[in-house]
Amino acid sequence: MARANDGRIEIRLDEDEGEYGTLYAANRGKPFGGKDFTALCSIALSSKRADAGIGHKGVGFKSVLHLCDAPEVYSVAGEGSRVPDGFTSSLDLTSTPGSSEGADSVCVDTTFEPTPSCRNLLWVVVSPAGGRPAELVAMQAVLVALIAVLGTLGGSVVTGILQRRHTDRAADLARRERQRQEQRTAIIDLAEALVELRRRQIWRWSTRRDYGTGNDTYREAKDACFEARTASRACLLRLRLTDVPDLVVDLAMAAFETSIIIEEASGEAELTQRAEVSREAMDSFVAAAASHCAAV
Repeated sequence: MARANDGRIEIRLDEDEGEYGTLYAANRGKPFGGKDFTALCSIALSSKRADAGIGHKGVGFKSVLHLCDAPEVYSVAGEGSRVPDGFTSSLDLTSTPGSSEGADSVCVDTTFEPTPSCRNLLWVVVSPAGGRPAELVAMQAVLVALIAVLGTLGGSVVTGILQRRHTDRAADLARRERQRQEQRTAIIDLAEALVELRRRQIWRWSTRRDYGTGNDTYREAKDACFEARTASRACLLRLRLTDVPDLVVDLAMAAFETSIIIEEASGEAELTQRAEVSREAMDSFVAAAASHCAAV
């Protein structure tokens, strides 16, 4: 019934046919073939996608075994046929091992006449006179259904685990990428702040030498140095919060400390010497930071 493309289904019970009557169930689905019958008798071998609708695990057809031991399948060869001129087979569970009958035996009934609404696949379910005990049939049907359910649950669990791992891995990669970006931004901001601090310290020393300390020009240079120092300290704090290696932080601190003492130079020679030490400290910090960024 799960192959009925247009949803058209016909069910007919002939109480006079056979010892226990015969139930016919038909639809207008796609023609049936040998591979379809094999999939029907197995578990989860359907050619349909699992999300395409019902009829994928093969449980529905196996539930017929609650009612009979020999369900038969008839199909047409193509659209428009009015007789079962296509694939025909039966699943006879009452046959003995080694006999010519059984799941692969072909039972063609050329006298069967489908109704006009049954243009395609037709299932014929026959209730035989003999066969296995009803309890055994029911037990086997329940076992098949249980296996299918367990397979579905197992697949769902495995899928859930894999999806969770994928989600966790994607979240971890995203977190690491955010951290790398934050570290790079903090390093660049600190390097720019230290360069500006070094420049203003030299300007303050030159202003004091040229104009003394009791004038607005020097006070402006002094205030500019304080602003640059505050900005550099804030960048240092941000750098620590991004969890960069201690070596990078130590070199950044050394570059900061060598920059803030530039304006304390007693003469031009000492100013040059302190400015050079500050520059070298800056170069060491930038080199270590670049190496760290390349590694991550």
